[in-house]
Amino acid sequence: MYLSCIRVKTLLPYRPYVKLVPQLVPRPWGGTRLVHLRRHSPDIDPTIDMPYGESWECAAFKSYDSKILDGWGKGLYFSQLLTAHGKDIVGKISKEFPLLIKLIDAAKALSIQVHPGDEDLVDECKMRAKNEAWVILKAEADACIWLGFKDNISDAEARQLIGEPPVDQLQTDRRLVHEQIDGDALVASLRKLRVRSGDIINVPAGTVHAIGGGILLAEVQQASDTTFRIFDWDQRKTAGAKRELHLSEARQVIRPSQRPAIARGDLHTPYFRMSHRMRFDPSSLSIYNTAILLMSLSPHSHQLSVGSFRTVLNPFDLVLLPQKTIQEKESVRISSPQTSSYDNNINKDEGYIEHLIISLT
Repeated sequence: MYLSCIRVKTLLPYRPYVKLVPQLVPRPWGGTRLVHLRRHSPDIDPTIDMPYGESWECAAFKSYDSKILDGWGKGLYFSQLLTAHGKDIVGKISKEFPLLIKLIDAAKALSIQVHPGDEDLVDECKMRAKNEAWVILKAEADACIWLGFKDNISDAEARQLIGEPPVDQLQTDRRLVHEQIDGDALVASLRKLRVRSGDIINVPAGTVHAIGGGILLAEVQQASDTTFRIFDWDQRKTAGAKRELHLSEARQVIRPSQRPAIARGDLHTPYFRMSHRMRFDPSSLSIYNTAILLMSLSPHSHQLSVGSFRTVLNPFDLVLLPQKTIQEKESVRISSPQTSSYDNNINKDEGYIEHLIISLT
């Protein structure tokens, strides 16, 4: 669903939370875990045999508009609620939400890619910036990511590795540029890092990166779908054609000197902050003064109470607590886990994370 253009003509009764409907997105590198994790959600058929790579949990920008399942604006699209009550939700009236939250199930490695930053111009055109970060929820024993160039790779060498395809090929068929890049040499020049459950990885715009296979993660990013694909491991679309590469654009936005580190616990960026904890502590919300998003990573269902309102918080559900809720210091409680028939083997290892908190900055 693209951004709704239907305006809400009357103010909606205030509710202290917004619960959104996730949207599964098929990808050639995707797996089967998202259908399993999201089988309690409406409009998701758990019998569908398709490689779903992403679940869009929260979005309101030009490419996608989340529907509201429960709470403030129930039954509407997120952009409609923001247009009517944006000041109480994010501090300003806007039909767009500044962040896009996803779950990603990578059965196979994603393409090596890069995203533009706030000040980047591509062919003299301003691009929609995409800074992002990941929280590893589950990782197989040998799972890894590629994150930035190795220390001995200079800026000039990095750009040379990406290559410069002939202009006439870019104007005719981007699939032809697969022959212009030495994928093995590019992969060998990147830092390959092992990951485990609970790792937080900041991926600033301009950092060349890829998610390896065998990883389930939560991704927080600026609301943008701008991705420049550099190398695709020869993956093909359903029809059998290779996917497009964007080598010229990538060369213009890469920042080869960026080599982010893997963190644990908390991450602060100019665009959002993230915190994951083993147990939910209501007093921890007192540090926030703006909207937050709360995602349950527990294998059990809970009851979420916000003020006098209650809703069920199923495994991996995402709930937005508007700025008004936070600033008025509404009480927020999550009941103790109850035994359920929800068979979920995620997060049973040492890196078990029960809740993830995402906030605007």
